[in-house]
Amino acid sequence: MTHPSHCERAGGDTCKCRCANTLHGWPGAVSLIRDPAPDALDDFRERADRRWEAAERKASGSENRSRSTIGHKRAAVDTAREHVLRALRAVHRTAESRAEHQSPPPDSTSDDGATGSGAGRQESPPPPTSDEEADTAARERADTDRRLATARTDVDRVEAVGELLGQVLDQVERDFGPLGTGTRAAMAEHFWCELLVQLVVVIEEAKRAWDAIPQVVGKQLDEVVNAGRRKIPAEVVSACTKQLWTRLTEALGLTGIEQAAALLPALRTLAVVLCKSPPRHPAVVRHCLDPLQELLLDKAKARLKQAFGASLLPEIHARLE
Repeated sequence: MTHPSHCERAGGDTCKCRCANTLHGWPGAVSLIRDPAPDALDDFRERADRRWEAAERKASGSENRSRSTIGHKRAAVDTAREHVLRALRAVHRTAESRAEHQSPPPDSTSDDGATGSGAGRQESPPPPTSDEEADTAARERADTDRRLATARTDVDRVEAVGELLGQVLDQVERDFGPLGTGTRAAMAEHFWCELLVQLVVVIEEAKRAWDAIPQVVGKQLDEVVNAGRRKIPAEVVSACTKQLWTRLTEALGLTGIEQAAALLPALRTLAVVLCKSPPRHPAVVRHCLDPLQELLLDKAKARLKQAFGASLLPEIHARLE
């Protein structure tokens, strides 16, 4: 069954097809980024501007009407999405151009993921019922894993992780049997974007804990070794601890958390374009949209600041104060 293109390009608050929101919004966003036409994102920008102007006109009709309505929030998020896509598009095109000059042309028969995502993408089929179908699913998973591991840009990572969502759902159905309509409908209500949010939060916490290891160890070591009369300068304790930790991590290649942290921009971007309604999903705004503020132009930041409070967008509010 062909997945409906209107879901892949979706900018609305609903997802009623069988994809359970795994293909909502992001394939269309990736297609716009990969589209070589210079005006590919202009319609996206104009739609956001029209929505913002409509929200402002409605608000101007009454002195008591809030200028932070759901209409303002939706338009502000759309503006931010457009800025994020433009920023990723610029970086991706630069990387692609550099790669073309450094490498021979790829085999036209191979699929390196550069074909992008768009209308006609196949919706998650029922669980395989034959060895041939299972082999096909295994090859698709291996191909996605390879493209994620060799991704050059965040656009490549967004697309690969987006494809992982549907493959994960397929695997769950192979393990547990077909999911009921009610379960799929429930999963379409912010399940996947919340999963991405939780990944972002935990990876950030783990990164902070990992980075703090030499400081924590050094502090505890200083308290133990300097408990008696003989004193070792604190800077010596700290330097020895940091040097040993650096040598251990480099020698053993302990970079797992660093590799996970490198995925954060792609995970955040995917959550922002996948989520059906970030204004109704505050965690996406707080943990995914706000940290992407470096990719936003002033227009998006100003609209977001007007539409959302500082508790959801602390970085953007701090930047504009």
